[in-house]
Amino acid sequence: MCIFGNYNIIFFMKKILYIALPVAMLISLNSCDWFNTTFLGKPSKAELAKKAQREKARQDSIAQVQLQLAQEAEQLALEQQQAEEEAARLAAESKRYHVVVGCFRVSSNAERMIDLLQSKGYNPKMMRFRNGFACISAASFDNIHTAYNEMNSIIRSSDFAPEDTWVYDTSFNLHE
Repeated sequence: MCIFGNYNIIFFMKKILYIALPVAMLISLNSCDWFNTTFLGKPSKAELAKKAQREKARQDSIAQVQLQLAQEAEQLALEQQQAEEEAARLAAESKRYHVVVGCFRVSSNAERMIDLLQSKGYNPKMMRFRNGFACISAASFDNIHTAYNEMNSIIRSSDFAPEDTWVYDTSFNLHE
């Protein structure tokens, strides 16, 4: 019985070995890249790394394009603002009739008059004349009648405008 008992144990051990060996091989091959790609159809680690790298490059490209678009939009807005300011400046300069409230040879006096007019709510302009004087305009208009009405209004209602306030017609080209 001892001989047959050992035989049964050996036979049982062989059966376990035939089952355990393939299971151990399957478990060890499951983490094998070759096995996963060949039999399971999964992508290899190198393919996954390349895919991740391509996705990162795509995201970086998108971020770069978005940044460039934002910069271009900002530049366009700045250019549009400058164009609007230039158009407003040209429109103000293109007004033909200016109500002049003072002419000064000393620039600091002209600057004080500009500050005074701004504090009173006017939008003054300084015009340099060829004779060296700086004339300060309180308002400008396209219509001569409107300019004279504003001149009379300024003389009557203000304490800063002298009675020799006058209307300058830019078509005379006395300014620079």
